[in-house]
Amino acid sequence: MATPLRLRLPLAAVLLAAPALALAGTGRHSHTLDASLGAAPDRATAAVSWNHLFAVFPGRLEAGLGGRLTSFRARGPLVFRTGDPDLVRAGLGNRLVLSDPWVTSLNVQLLVVLRIAGPLEAGFDIDLAGFSFGPARTGDYEATDPAFAGPRRAGVSSFDLLLGDIRDRGQLNSEFFLGWRLDERWTVRAGLSHVATEYRTVEPLDGGNRRFRRFTNQAFVGVSRRL
Repeated sequence: MATPLRLRLPLAAVLLAAPALALAGTGRHSHTLDASLGAAPDRATAAVSWNHLFAVFPGRLEAGLGGRLTSFRARGPLVFRTGDPDLVRAGLGNRLVLSDPWVTSLNVQLLVVLRIAGPLEAGFDIDLAGFSFGPARTGDYEATDPAFAGPRRAGVSSFDLLLGDIRDRGQLNSEFFLGWRLDERWTVRAGLSHVATEYRTVEPLDGGNRRFRRFTNQAFVGVSRRL
């Protein structure tokens, strides 16, 4: 199920690296406020974040942590697939079709920005952990076992955690982008975002599974301001 956009780092490695980044950037920190909007047919993602960056290599490489609020909303039916990693590995996936899903998350994120040349920079960010919320939906479950097929109620998974690839949980947003610094404070950005969204059924279904996930890739534009 992995895609080229799903460049996932194990959460433990990220957390172990964070203190090292902080030490490398002691006395060379900055803050940014970012906003972005991504879109694909019949769905969109809006996000705002605050970030604390450390100058690992001043004028060239910055890295840090922040908090990001992301809202994913779609119009019409979307297919969510089995999210239990053991069932996925065994090829025992099923589909839950939900109409008009709407999920909002508040997560800690990792952000890395590299100055390429002049005002041109490239960056990457990814959610690490947090929580999500949103309205429940009733979907159509396409089961392997006919006894489970039919309408099923599902709510937004409340806990988000980056573990790596199919082990991830909840809603996680990541962005790959190029930026152009207009001046010392303002930067415009554009790139690709990858959003994982998860619902949980009220009752266990085939194989005891309750988790259903969807991955959405979108183009996005954004703006960043140094504070």
